[in-house]
Amino acid sequence: MLINKTTIKAAVDVMLAETQYGNVADLARGLNIADSTLRTTINRGTLRVADLIKIADMLGYSVIIERKGAQHG
Repeated sequence: MLINKTTIKAAVDVMLAETQYGNVADLARGLNIADSTLRTTINRGTLRVADLIKIADMLGYSVIIERKGAQHG
């Protein structure tokens, strides 16, 4: 999934869909972050990169940054 073609909220929703974490509240508990804080940052698109990496890791995903125009495998 390319983040620049979707929102952070949609990306987190896709990652959540296939895990044991049923919703953002469960995810927040796993991260030891207040549910309202996590939900607000996701909805506003202000989630820190460090938090996005933690979320992706918890859900079994990787965050990859690559140069524009790079070939996607």
